[in-house]
Amino acid sequence: MAKYLRDPIIWMFFIVGLAIISTPINLWREVGTPFVGVVSQLSISDQHWKVETTTPSWWSGLSPDKLLPLDLLIKINGQEYGFNTNRIFQEAIKENHTFVTLEIKRGSITLEKKSRLNT
Repeated sequence: MAKYLRDPIIWMFFIVGLAIISTPINLWREVGTPFVGVVSQLSISDQHWKVETTTPSWWSGLSPDKLLPLDLLIKINGQEYGFNTNRIFQEAIKENHTFVTLEIKRGSITLEKKSRLNT
């Protein structure tokens, strides 16, 4: 048994297997949770979350009067945008709100936008 634990191919299969299993589990957790209609990711260089260019163009959060790719997401409902956004979305839904207020930075301009919560 110990011989197999030293084999790098066994470890490679184990790691790939974990990745294959974790992907649908992560998707299952995320489907149906509220979001603002864009893909966002933490930008280490800007120290803020930003709207990703990989957001599909037909998603509801993208439009010139809402959000654009590369907009920096600063605040949501007056709180810093970050890893706590799901909690903020849940609070908004509990209070029967269908929109959240986003403070964004587009270039050098700071804007405030209303965004519909999508599930």
